Amino acid sequence: MKLIVLLITIALVQIGIEAHAQVTLDKKDIRLAQVFQVIEKQTGYVFLYTDQELPEIRIDIKVKDLSIAEALQLCFKDLPYTFKIVEHNILVRKEKQAAGLAAAKQQNLSLRVEGTVSDNKGLALSGATIRIENTNIGTIAGPAGEYSLRVPDAKAVLVFSFVGFTARKLSINGRTQLNVTLAEDAAAIDELQVVGYGIQKKASVVGAISNINLRELRRAAPSNLSNALGGSMPGLITRMGDGAIGGVQNRYSNGSLDDAQIYIRGKSTLNAQAALVLIDGVEGSLSRMNPEDIEQFTVLKDASATAIYGVRGGNGVILITTRRGEPGKPKLSASSQFRRMQPLDFPKFLGAYDYASLYNEALRNADLPELYTAEDLELYRNGKDPLGHSDINWADVLMKDHFMEQQHVASISGGTARVRYYISGEYNQSGGIFVGSKTNNTDYNYRRYNLRSNLDFTITKSTELGVKLNGRLNDLNTPIKAESSGQRINGVAWGDIVARKPIEGQLYNPDGSYSAGLGAIPTWNTLADLYDGGFIRRLSNSIESNFTLNQKLDFLTPGLWFRALYGLSYSNGSTKQLNRSPGIFSYNPLNGVYTLEKPAILPWYSIVSGQFQDFGRTQQIEMALNYDKVIAANHHLSAMGVFTQSTNELQAALPRYFQGIAGRVTYAYKNKYLAEGNLGYNGSDAFNKARRYALFPAGALGWVLSEEHFLKRNLKFISFMKLRASYGEVGNDRLNGGLQYFYQYNFTAPLPIPGSDNTVNGYYNLGMGAGSQQIGLVEGTLGNDQVTWETARKTNLGLDLKLFNSRLSFTGDVFYEKRNDILTQRADFPMYTGLTTSRLPALNIGKVDNKGIEFSLGYADQVGGLVYNIGGNYTFVRNKIVYRGEASQKYAWQYATGHPIGTESLYTWTGRFYSEEDLLNPDVPKPVGVTRAGELMFADLNGDKLINSDDMAYQGYTETPEITYGMNMGLDYKGLYLSASWYGASNVAYRPSGAIRYEFANNVQPYQMAERWVYDPERGLDTRASAKYPLLMVGAAPQTRQASTFHKLNAAYLRLRAIELGYNFPKPLLQKLRVTALRVFLSGSNLLTFSGMKKYHIDPEYIGSNNPDAPGTNGALTGVYSPQNKFYALGLNIVF
Repeated sequence: MKLIVLLITIALVQIGIEAHAQVTLDKKDIRLAQVFQVIEKQTGYVFLYTDQELPEIRIDIKVKDLSIAEALQLCFKDLPYTFKIVEHNILVRKEKQAAGLAAAKQQNLSLRVEGTVSDNKGLALSGATIRIENTNIGTIAGPAGEYSLRVPDAKAVLVFSFVGFTARKLSINGRTQLNVTLAEDAAAIDELQVVGYGIQKKASVVGAISNINLRELRRAAPSNLSNALGGSMPGLITRMGDGAIGGVQNRYSNGSLDDAQIYIRGKSTLNAQAALVLIDGVEGSLSRMNPEDIEQFTVLKDASATAIYGVRGGNGVILITTRRGEPGKPKLSASSQFRRMQPLDFPKFLGAYDYASLYNEALRNADLPELYTAEDLELYRNGKDPLGHSDINWADVLMKDHFMEQQHVASISGGTARVRYYISGEYNQSGGIFVGSKTNNTDYNYRRYNLRSNLDFTITKSTELGVKLNGRLNDLNTPIKAESSGQRINGVAWGDIVARKPIEGQLYNPDGSYSAGLGAIPTWNTLADLYDGGFIRRLSNSIESNFTLNQKLDFLTPGLWFRALYGLSYSNGSTKQLNRSPGIFSYNPLNGVYTLEKPAILPWYSIVSGQFQDFGRTQQIEMALNYDKVIAANHHLSAMGVFTQSTNELQAALPRYFQGIAGRVTYAYKNKYLAEGNLGYNGSDAFNKARRYALFPAGALGWVLSEEHFLKRNLKFISFMKLRASYGEVGNDRLNGGLQYFYQYNFTAPLPIPGSDNTVNGYYNLGMGAGSQQIGLVEGTLGNDQVTWETARKTNLGLDLKLFNSRLSFTGDVFYEKRNDILTQRADFPMYTGLTTSRLPALNIGKVDNKGIEFSLGYADQVGGLVYNIGGNYTFVRNKIVYRGEASQKYAWQYATGHPIGTESLYTWTGRFYSEEDLLNPDVPKPVGVTRAGELMFADLNGDKLINSDDMAYQGYTETPEITYGMNMGLDYKGLYLSASWYGASNVAYRPSGAIRYEFANNVQPYQMAERWVYDPERGLDTRASAKYPLLMVGAAPQTRQASTFHKLNAAYLRLRAIELGYNFPKPLLQKLRVTALRVFLSGSNLLTFSGMKKYHIDPEYIGSNNPDAPGTNGALTGVYSPQNKFYALGLNIVF
């Protein structure tokens, strides 16, 4: 923190120093027009003037290494001219006393044109350039966008331009008042494209690279930025994370459960599939970033773009560049949002009467006596005995209708030619959906603080230093909600909604004490946990620092420069908990006696150890040489070589090291024919020394057809057209478990309880007979010193197209990847060898193919005062396991090979339920054991008339969608705007697990009652012809519990990801208020979802975030999770 304050202080002191871009010139009797040309070339500044005599004046000038202001003062010494530097423009005017003397000579500039220049929201574009076409005669817009310019005649053409906006040419046609609106130019904004270890002109990029529209991303963005990315660009596939804001408190995580899964062009490996995320060149996490701090969000997809990262680039790379200050007056921006949050769909359950009635039916189906009498059912129905026959809707009791979140962001930026600064701060606070007590500190409360300082120093005309610092504090307070072995989670009560039955008794006794209830765990009272239990306080903080030095080496050769970077990210934290519990009593309504079932626990603190401490440290060093040269006007050559080294430390895990060198050469002929070569030679300590380094080459070619004369002459509607092709090899060192070349030895101890079935650690038996249990070491998984990197060979063909003056844009890519040497364990060793898969060493034997197509299409235009845009993107990607060393099987359908990663082995439901006739027919295949009418009928794949595991086949879609698409639109009319973005997915499926998959485990869902198979003539029930769900049984019928296609749900969906309606206040009001911009808006996120899973009340997008069937994840065994949220937000943004 002291370092941040020191650097900010230095920057603020330097801000007052006048711009001093260096000028060197020694000429006699030189025209001012020539002087201006030299200064423009040396500094990048542009001269604007209206006096026609000015460029012909001759002077003598001799300056060396002077600031531009000092040089101009000498230039105009003894001349009746003054100058003003605004941004990168130099406005030269005649002094007032001389202006009148020259009036007679300015008669050919007799017509004065006045007006304003603004953007499509009505915001003034201060500093916009207005000039007469094909001349240097012009001016710049003032603070309110106003301008005044004399022109030669009524037919003059004025050119209006501003950085990041499309220039407009307008003929005066005799008008003296001309107010102009400029539209944003996406092509201009993206003119410089961030690439691996550098920047290129976008027109010359030949790799598959996409950028996210940051303005759209910031609108209605949730507090976790990773959950806002879906549908924003082609090739980027996301699955939202857990909905408990702040990452919740989980037995197996360090607060990242709410992070979305992000895949670039799907999955291509059996191991870790996450993309490499670099923030200002240093590896980091984007989930907790302040979206207002991001300048550019770039995704590198093909080998040409990622090969330079070697063993880290196999799964794609995300590059995030944060904002920097620009020379000019301080610009202060502040925004606030208040959000009303509500959870998305979560399974619903029946009330007590329906539960008890169906429970009796389920018992009858199993030929068992009914549990609930007619009197019980009537009391459940009429509610006259709430103590003995309760009817609890657990969702209503435990949850609030909504909770609130607030976010406040402020930034200031500006600077001089010597020092530029961008400083920002963010505060985010969110509550939780479950009830709690502020007095007892059991209210769910998450707070986040971000402070960023980005400083750029121009030390000399050839030396620049960049210093970027970001500090972050995450503060989570959550109740100690008693967790179960299935729920895996603290602080939220979704597990109780699923596990607690409506008939389990009241939560309070008549005297107001907490009731023990009637459940399986009589002393477990959820409200007692949420109101009067203990709480957990988790603090985690991080600081990310980035120091970059750029040194021009023009004294060696023009176009050569050196860059050095040092990055350090450090995180740590602590977690403590206050343990406390009130007394729990049972009550006997017959005699009015209360019995203490669980005594109160006095408050005491304990420390939560392990991964909750969030310790992590990443260090990175880079040194690079860059060369950029234009030869004979037509040949553009650039080259880059970089050395990089990084260290990653996390918790108690062994540190990980990465080291390598990389290079890139690009060539362009007439900006028409493009070529690029990339080479990475990288090493990772994930492998043995002899196998540690690998060479990853890639190449790409491009052809800008729009520069060809035949196309320019005949197809003038084509503004830009480029073909791209690339091929290369990249790697992946993120292997599950890491350091697979080590042999493992496991410490073992006697079982804690003799006779227990807990054999996790195992033990030795020594001695005669049963022997005695002894502590010792056993050999674990075997090591393999030949383990090395995965390799991916990627091919990409692409087309970039812009039509009709760039109003219509299209980008499309076709890609194919062959991933080899995937690390996996063999499962095809015969059992008689005694070698089980879990003990075998990992081998580089796996192979996966991945292919697909992606494209984006957009149209933007302006009609009068209406500015509009519409666009969309589409991605199809499919992978296939080519080889993984599976055990030998009887039938082809029993192999995962040939199917996508994550495909499940399932029974195939025929669409029928067993009938009484089927049960009597020996030709109808049946499972072993008792089968009842109304049970699911599965296909007999091998034709042996027996349904068993031989009939299970790998089939169906996975939880990772093959097709994703996004749509966006925007309208803007005189400051009033509307924007919306949609995200959808198809070719995706979900199989619920545990308690939300079948009935009476522990509850019943409405669709299970409405669609069940039932044949009960005595009660007049017969749904055999219309049933869609099997007969009910306590804990489900045997076939219902099996993994089958019956439970494989179509999880396709279309979602309104974000929508915003806002208004930018007009300039006259802003001038009165003395502000630059003022905007109010109403936004929403996840407001509409169209999905076939509505009847199940399962959100279709969340499901893939943490596979609920996998051990050690949120919702394991029970299927319980925290659903994502929708919100409505009211916000204000003001700029000074």
